Amino acid sequence: MATTAPADVETVTFERTVACDARTAFAQFREHAWLKTVGPHSWTSVVEPGDPATHVGETRAVPGGLHERIVACQEPDFFEYSVVSGPFPVDYHLGRVSFTESTAEGTGETRTRVQWTIKFKAKMGMYLAVLGVIKGTIPLFIGNFESGCDRFIAAQKKA
Repeated sequence: MATTAPADVETVTFERTVACDARTAFAQFREHAWLKTVGPHSWTSVVEPGDPATHVGETRAVPGGLHERIVACQEPDFFEYSVVSGPFPVDYHLGRVSFTESTAEGTGETRTRVQWTIKFKAKMGMYLAVLGVIKGTIPLFIGNFESGCDRFIAAQKKA
């Protein structure tokens, strides 16, 4: 699989805003979307640990036999990962999840915009299949992340 982006990559972006600071959003995303440790079923598993401080090199297995590896990370600002093996019909795939903290006007509440961008080049004839998988699965991971944030925020308010 290519490690540098070809000129003709496709880009898909998902965005959400959550009511917490960037450091909390990063931690909740890692736990509930990247590691999927909430709920009765675990969708992912770490198959190769990465650097304990940066997570770079950490590889996870996701449904369908795919392996994704964190290739860059600057906590709590962003992390990037790529598909490194498995039956996903792409010649190139790079995901970037970024966390941008701001203060809401009027209320002064801290919020974080989470932007998940995927750049990919599908193998010939597989564009619609790859796009369908991305658009069908990423919202599930984002839903787990949002639920995790909601539970975390609710617990903080009770404490």
